[in-house]
Amino acid sequence: MHNGVLGEKMAKTEPKMEFWGLEVPTEYPITEHVTYSEKGKELTAENREAWIEFSRGIKATAYRFIAFKELILQMETKWAALELYPDHRYLFEQERDLLSLFVFGVSAIESTYYSLYVLATQANPTALEFGDIKGRKWGSDPRQIKKQIKSALGNVSIIAAIRSIERSANWRDWNQYRNQMFHSVASPRTHRLNVSSNPPKPNILDYGPTWCTPALLKNSWQFQEYLPWLSSKIARLMAEGSKIEKNA
Repeated sequence: MHNGVLGEKMAKTEPKMEFWGLEVPTEYPITEHVTYSEKGKELTAENREAWIEFSRGIKATAYRFIAFKELILQMETKWAALELYPDHRYLFEQERDLLSLFVFGVSAIESTYYSLYVLATQANPTALEFGDIKGRKWGSDPRQIKKQIKSALGNVSIIAAIRSIERSANWRDWNQYRNQMFHSVASPRTHRLNVSSNPPKPNILDYGPTWCTPALLKNSWQFQEYLPWLSSKIARLMAEGSKIEKNA
């Protein structure tokens, strides 16, 4: 079995919900992952270092998605056990987990971008030189990836998939919250005055706005909607990447 991909046998049978001994969320696009892995083996067949880098990229995609789902479940479990309003310990743990969630979500996408970049260098090494380390660091930057894909492949379908991510509210919010939480804590949870003897339970996420981020208010089912969105974006990137062919 190659490092970083599912084995030959799995590629020829029904996808199993397991990677490297880890249980994979049902939302993860395993079928697209397997097909994309096969394309990676094909395009990097003559360059072992490129194969290793491609494998590291898609393995990171799966790892980050698994961690993303596990964090959502952990946060929901803590929220379900919350009787009324949170104490400082609860807020500390939720803010810590929330930062990790946004980091993992962004990383799952950017790891897929990196694997696409590696394949582009193998499909058209004249346009993108894999051995140029400085160029690789710059060219695989998410802010540069569309330009590099276009120069190497002229592939508008991959670029369209990337643009659909960049224009989405989730991508904008995840990056904004991640960047803000890198240097300051999230705004304190909003507390609302309630004179009822049976006040409603607060939403799972209820953070006020800051100078650089909007308010973050979500209940449990809205929180779960992050998963199919992330899965669909990764699936599309992998599906488009599986169509890459070597330049003649």
